[in-house]
Amino acid sequence: MGTSAARVYRSDDDGGTWMEVLEAGDPQSTNFGGLAFNVDNPDCVFVATGQTPNPDDTGVRMTTDGGLSWAFLGRQDIGWVNDLVRLPDGTLLGATNEGIWRYSPGP
Repeated sequence: MGTSAARVYRSDDDGGTWMEVLEAGDPQSTNFGGLAFNVDNPDCVFVATGQTPNPDDTGVRMTTDGGLSWAFLGRQDIGWVNDLVRLPDGTLLGATNEGIWRYSPGP
């Protein structure tokens, strides 16, 4: 494990400058397991919690405002999420050590 927490950055100028928008709270959380976004709304981003020593800090986090605020999506007890994919219908799939997790948006 590392000495600093995993981070997600955002650029609004094609990579000219970067701003941190998410940091894993635990310095031992050295990676996020995946990232997906809504192609119709790039301010809507999903980040999977990868390996973490804290069982309460697992699952998928979501922002709808470009990273200003984050919330956990669905259940947090799904274990380490190793990768994410967002399907065209909005369904989000997460690969965990226990199997595939699916989140389907409401109507």
